[in-house]
Amino acid sequence: MNIVKNVLVIFAAILLVSCTANNDAQNSLQEFKKLGSTKFTAQSWKGASQEERASMVYDLLQNNSPIGKSRNNVLALLGEPTSYYDYDEFPAYVVGPKTITSEYAKGYVLAFIVNSSSGIVEDFEFVPKIE
Repeated sequence: MNIVKNVLVIFAAILLVSCTANNDAQNSLQEFKKLGSTKFTAQSWKGASQEERASMVYDLLQNNSPIGKSRNNVLALLGEPTSYYDYDEFPAYVVGPKTITSEYAKGYVLAFIVNSSSGIVEDFEFVPKIE
């Protein structure tokens, strides 16, 4: 009986952590609405200024997320990177006003974290954080 109880406690803890992580991801996506909510298309992204691209980040991540896709898919979708982020295989793009600065660029940097073994995008980073 103790084994069943322990399994149920572990299952409940995993479920709670999973729900919290999903809420955190959703809340973090909401932060990008502060930059705008222009509909993303690959064509409009490729022709946009870095300021205009910032307003597409929310829609990009919400409806066209590169997470789970290959690095090559990201490059086909967003074009050649316009910045760098820690490693060359991480496609990174400068978005937003040039008044925002970080160690990487004048503007925010949206970087996609690629698994070096599989070439699949596992996550993204946005530097610096939106205030």
